[in-house]
Amino acid sequence: GNPMALRAEAKPGSTLLYSVDGGEWTEDVPTYTDAQSHKVSVKATNPNYTDTPAVDVTMTINKATITVTTSPKQFTYDPQAGDELAYPATESDPGYAVSGLVTPAGGEQETLGVELTGKVANAAGKTASNSYALTWAAEGNGYTAKASNYTVEGDEGALSVVAATDNAVNILNASDLVKTYDGN
Repeated sequence: GNPMALRAEAKPGSTLLYSVDGGEWTEDVPTYTDAQSHKVSVKATNPNYTDTPAVDVTMTINKATITVTTSPKQFTYDPQAGDELAYPATESDPGYAVSGLVTPAGGEQETLGVELTGKVANAAGKTASNSYALTWAAEGNGYTAKASNYTVEGDEGALSVVAATDNAVNILNASDLVKTYDGN
């Protein structure tokens, strides 16, 4: 995310000192990029003035909201397809969209992994959500979005199965359709 720094000023010749969360006093201006709150105290020292009492402030960076939208899919019952059906994700149609990821100043949009996990039973009339799992930034995985910086809203598309229309009857014993009565 984009950095947030405390801005303070005092009389010329003064030195501003900062203390973060009750820690040591330092001249380093506190700067934050991740979503969280910090209690920061600031005071000014100047040999020509009495020391000022510390001023306490809370610096808060709220979480950004992302929305994960998964695509709906209606399947037709297929006895050859197995017991469960899942969204047929491809590179050109991954079956989801993510909006709201942050782009830091001068950087690239943060990234995360999305895996579709929704499955529906392969039977007419069945429905399920096209659910998903997220992979957040962790050492070595290449993603840059941290779970602690985001609130997730989901809009899961429905997976559904409708009855097949090809329910043709095949006559298996066509050569035996005519016979003479034989008592059997």
